[in-house]
Amino acid sequence: MDRDEILKEREIGKQLLLVNILQTENEKVRRGGFSTITADRIAKWADISIEDVRRMVDACGLLDITSIASKAVNEYFDSDGHSEERYMRDFALFTCYRNGTRFIKSFDENSFEVKAEINFDLYMEAFKNEPVSDAAASTTVFKQLMMLYAKCFVSAVEEVMALGYAWEVIQTMIGFEMSKDRFEDLKEMTKSDISR
Repeated sequence: MDRDEILKEREIGKQLLLVNILQTENEKVRRGGFSTITADRIAKWADISIEDVRRMVDACGLLDITSIASKAVNEYFDSDGHSEERYMRDFALFTCYRNGTRFIKSFDENSFEVKAEINFDLYMEAFKNEPVSDAAASTTVFKQLMMLYAKCFVSAVEEVMALGYAWEVIQTMIGFEMSKDRFEDLKEMTKSDISR
């Protein structure tokens, strides 16, 4: 390895460590706690600029499951023909949050019907006071939400890639392993499905 390769590997290692720290702190906050780590402290500790810390925080935020699910749900309701039935937005968010990452990992379109029914039953059980109509259990609704989630995921990953992060760092940000080839397959699948 030459000097440039060593420096690049060190930078990737530093970024991986920072992503893990940020995700740990975010999980603390998500569970009701609070974070005591500031951008200033991380910048000093890692010997990087505050702007680089903020850029990484923003990149991690783009790939957060809640952020992607929210974007998919907004796109679903912004498209023509989707009524805002009472609690339907909550149902759509539940569906994307619960099933989106699983779908991205598996690309399994064959089990949409079964998964749509299970998802509907789980929602109705968990949110008895916020019911949605039986139409929400349709395979069509489930598929549309999963494809929009996948499209929003692809868009977020591309946005983070444009920031110059290595694929290893992006995988850590998304929280699971995915090869670049598999990502390209997902990208093609979302393009072909959206065009139907």
